[in-house]
Amino acid sequence: AAVVRRIFQSVLAGETIASIAKALRAEKIPIPSEHWKRTGEPVRAAKYADPYAWSATTIGYILKRPEYMGRKVLGKTVCENYKTKSSRKTAPEEQYTFEGAIPAIVDVETWQTVQKIRETVRRAPKRQNAPNRLTGLLYCADCGSKLTHRYNLVQGKWVEDAFICSGYRHLIHDCTMHHIPTVKIEAAILAVIQRVSWYARHNEKEFIERVREASDQNQEKTVKECKQKINKAQKRHKELDGLVKKLYEGNATGKIPDKHFTRLLAEYDEEQTGLEASIAEWQRQIESWNADRLKTDQFIQLVKRYTDFSELTTPMLNEFIEKVIVYEGEGRGNDRRQRIDIYLNFIGAFEVPAHIVTPAEVEEQRRQQEEQAAKEARSKELKKARYEKRKAEKREFTARKKAGLLTPEELEAEEKRLAHSREWQKEWREKRKAAEPPKPPKKKSIKELMELEKTGAELTPEETERLAEHRRKKAAQHKAWRERQKAGQPKARTLKELAAAQKEGKALTPEESERLEAHKSRKKIAREKLVQQAATDPAAAAELAKKRAHQSQATKKSRQKMYEEAATGNPEAVERYENYLATRRESYHRKKQEAERTA
Repeated sequence: AAVVRRIFQSVLAGETIASIAKALRAEKIPIPSEHWKRTGEPVRAAKYADPYAWSATTIGYILKRPEYMGRKVLGKTVCENYKTKSSRKTAPEEQYTFEGAIPAIVDVETWQTVQKIRETVRRAPKRQNAPNRLTGLLYCADCGSKLTHRYNLVQGKWVEDAFICSGYRHLIHDCTMHHIPTVKIEAAILAVIQRVSWYARHNEKEFIERVREASDQNQEKTVKECKQKINKAQKRHKELDGLVKKLYEGNATGKIPDKHFTRLLAEYDEEQTGLEASIAEWQRQIESWNADRLKTDQFIQLVKRYTDFSELTTPMLNEFIEKVIVYEGEGRGNDRRQRIDIYLNFIGAFEVPAHIVTPAEVEEQRRQQEEQAAKEARSKELKKARYEKRKAEKREFTARKKAGLLTPEELEAEEKRLAHSREWQKEWREKRKAAEPPKPPKKKSIKELMELEKTGAELTPEETERLAEHRRKKAAQHKAWRERQKAGQPKARTLKELAAAQKEGKALTPEESERLEAHKSRKKIAREKLVQQAATDPAAAAELAKKRAHQSQATKKSRQKMYEEAATGNPEAVERYENYLATRRESYHRKKQEAERTA
């Protein structure tokens, strides 16, 4: 049993039948006949030269036996003539199968996977000893053909390791290339296995529900298509029965010669045989869909069997992957995009929700970012090295040029280069100037706007708004400056307060007295100047009259207010009013005495 399991696992690992036989022979493992002979069991082939001579035929026979998965099959041959003892092999539908009748050595999935692997013809490339492990798994999305492995040395420089459609440049088929590198398809398969396995392991219930929903949809679509094909084939089969009947009648009546009768009958018979085989196949697919749901539990068991998904191994590839559909790529170079559909065993084509990000994907993104950063750093270093090299060469060339050490050929080449550079720069400037939009007219400065406003010129609304905004800004700046100045020094009394304090007889500081005297002097000088100008200037006379009227009006209002306050009986107001009257009387008598002395 251990040897049988080893043989099946070796096939899953991608080893060839010949390499397995060679390894068993090298380890001195006895062949089946020698094994039964040593255990005392009856042996058919009692004579053999080497008890360790394993052959590809022996291993192939072991791999084909269904008994190793616990299935007992009876009636493999049947005797056709008891006299001659001649027998023949029976078809599968004629045999008797008993599931679980004997102990299983390998599971059903492993046995079926090995049969699928052995059905594919695998040939090793010229420069490799073993065939590619993806052979037989890739299919063309357009023509359905298998993709073949290409491993060629291109121009003696690099090896092309990729898959292309077997129908490309074929005499019968006409399909496109469907070229896909082996490295990229393996990376895509590993990413799908990692993503689906992580999702199935961490979200088992949700995974089973999503797989069942997808399987129900696929089942309905497949069963409907198969039933339509069966109905169409059965209808054609009945038509052929009628044609055969008419063909016999025509041949019997002599209307159809024997030659044409034989040919047509053979064609009809061949078509009917093909239809019967197709109907049986489609019926089998319907029965398999109805009898067998997708085996999500087996896929989960397969996922739990593996603990390391960091590298794509051949057993992992054969156990997880059913087939891969490759579409034709679009674009070229870094912009090339190609769709591939990966079908997993037991669950088919399954897509994990897009919002889920697995740890493996996070690690892969981090690795790609590091590689990209390293690549960019290396590119910058190379670019800098090239720049330094060109700079050193240019510096050396300039030094030789200044020293007059250039050859006539170098001088001529330098003149051509400079002329070409000047011409190119001129064209570039003209193109850039032509491509640039026309520049808007230059705005007038604030100083120009103020000058225009002083001269009385009319400004546009935009210019007026600009000027007003400038003044508001300046006023705010000046106000802020004044507040800073005030905050930094004690608040000084106003001139009005100083005058009232002096009138009341309070003491003033020298600075305050100087301020008050300077204010009075300024007002007096300004008044005298205005009086002098009023004699000759009408504008000054009008301004003087306006000030006198304003002063008279203010005095009148002040006296009226003082009289009203005194009439209310306020002692302070009465005292202030009496002082005012006494002052007026003193002033009147003083002026009268001065007038008498003068007279």
